[in-house]
Amino acid sequence: MYNTVSIVGMSNSAKLMPAEWHEHECTWMVYPTSSSAKSTWKIPTIALVRDNFVSVVRAVAGFEPVKVLAESNDDKEDFESKINTSEFNRESLPFPITVTVFKTNDMWVRDIGPTFCVPHPVTSDASDTTSPTSNDKNTQSLVAIDWVFNGWGGKCSKSKYRDDNLCAAHIASVSASRTVDGKVNETMVLKSDLMIEGGSIHSDGEGNFVF
Repeated sequence: MYNTVSIVGMSNSAKLMPAEWHEHECTWMVYPTSSSAKSTWKIPTIALVRDNFVSVVRAVAGFEPVKVLAESNDDKEDFESKINTSEFNRESLPFPITVTVFKTNDMWVRDIGPTFCVPHPVTSDASDTTSPTSNDKNTQSLVAIDWVFNGWGGKCSKSKYRDDNLCAAHIASVSASRTVDGKVNETMVLKSDLMIEGGSIHSDGEGNFVF
């Protein structure tokens, strides 16, 4: 177990990785891809996987917005047809579901997506120069860490995870963080040289994490 709240190179602005149970603005998901159906999922099972995926999306949208990435326009249309049926209208859900096209190799956004970090609470100790200050613009923004993804330790060829390795930067580029005064800042992207899956890191939201 490690304890840290600082990200090197952030102008002395401490950032904290929230716990999974902390409130957040939305959930990102990746629609099971047509290309992965040919290898990981196999053609006979992709329909069932997608049906279950849609059920999860609907459940999450009962509590917060859901943003879905689809590999192609065809996959986007397929998702739209499943999320909107004669028996179910997504407009009846409390929160919106949006889908955009971005090519990935597989659906594991927990591993290929960015790790978001938030401003750490400002300390009352003015003598502590390592703590963030209220006038530091970096404390007002989210930071998205873009790890290096290598297909779970090279278990598959690079061509099968090349697009996955671009996913974190894409999600970060279309995300925004709201400051306390209601203004919107772009999310800052921190490109890491560390080769890791985002899903292998767990935080309690208080600066402690295990991986």
